[in-house]
Amino acid sequence: MLESIYEPPLKDRFERANQVFSEIYLTKARRHREGLRTYTDVEFRQDLGAAASGHGLFAEALMAYFRMLQGP
Repeated sequence: MLESIYEPPLKDRFERANQVFSEIYLTKARRHREGLRTYTDVEFRQDLGAAASGHGLFAEALMAYFRMLQGP
């Protein structure tokens, strides 16, 4: 498989994007549970999209990766 010298491997990009998204998600989910702030579906998709695009991924692919790691 050929990889660009300018882009990290796909696995690394997924892991980094997931780390960014997970930190944001967990923080907002905690605030939501504590009643400090609501976390809408629109915000969720925006955060997911930002984390994905920041690492050259599609939001749908990152969501599938995130769900796979969370388990059933």
